[in-house]
Amino acid sequence: MKKLILTLIATLVLSASANAMSYEQARIQALFLTDKMAYELNLTEEQYEAAY
Repeated sequence: MKKLILTLIATLVLSASANAMSYEQARIQALFLTDKMAYELNLTEEQYEAAY
């Protein structure tokens, strides 16, 4: 029973790390969200640069 639980936990950890976001994907997502925030809040260019 212990081996089964440990195997399930190990599988869960490995699958979670395999689905991690790459650095490039994180940068693209951050830029998208910053653009969206700047549009919704009517940020100036200086405020936009400070946010990103």
